[in-house]
Amino acid sequence: MRGKNYIFVLLAAAALLAGTAIIRETSRRDALLSSLQATVAGNAELSFIPQTRHIAAPKSSSHGTRISVIGTSFLSPWGPATQITKGDENANLQFSREISLSLFRGNAERFLNFFSRHGGNDVAYLRRQLGTSFLQSPLLFYDQILASTPANISPFSWAHDIKTELLLLTLKKSLTKEAKGGIWKFSTKTLQGFQIGNPKLQKVVFLYLFTPAQEYDVVVSGASQEEIDTFLSSFTASSTS
Repeated sequence: MRGKNYIFVLLAAAALLAGTAIIRETSRRDALLSSLQATVAGNAELSFIPQTRHIAAPKSSSHGTRISVIGTSFLSPWGPATQITKGDENANLQFSREISLSLFRGNAERFLNFFSRHGGNDVAYLRRQLGTSFLQSPLLFYDQILASTPANISPFSWAHDIKTELLLLTLKKSLTKEAKGGIWKFSTKTLQGFQIGNPKLQKVVFLYLFTPAQEYDVVVSGASQEEIDTFLSSFTASSTS
């Protein structure tokens, strides 16, 4: 009888622990789902996922003016720049027709460190969930961020999955704010990257470019899609940049 009572106590304790764990998991999940709803509210761009698009090559090298800045070279379909301001890590170019182009040397680690200033524990968690190897391929890191969507989460998802997706969506929000029309991914002979926004719907378009040599963040204002494609298809980066 004493042995049976002991087994009963063990079973009761196990059931109590399991019940407590379920209650804790449910509570965490509900809190994270509430945070997810707050993050998604009013941010339709978080539902965009990258669509593949083809970048047409320029008809000829005479289709623009060759410009070289901060270790990059590309054709400008807008002619020569009317003004160029350069720093060690960035360049701002002004063209006629109120067109401008800004290039910045990107860095996925620096981007994540910027995010960490708003929540270091969250970044440590993200590193554990995704593994440090994801930073060894910035292209895949950005692809994972931009592919995140609220549709990946359901009320029945585990709390740790919700938290991972929530952190990715928070990063995505900083990359895609005010994006209109969609997100695209593309590749040329010299680079791969992402385009945030449709120039037919918004004046400013963001480009995230990845070459074997370097990452670049580009902001283009006032350009058409054909002009952006000329820039992309002719873009090269020096291995010593």
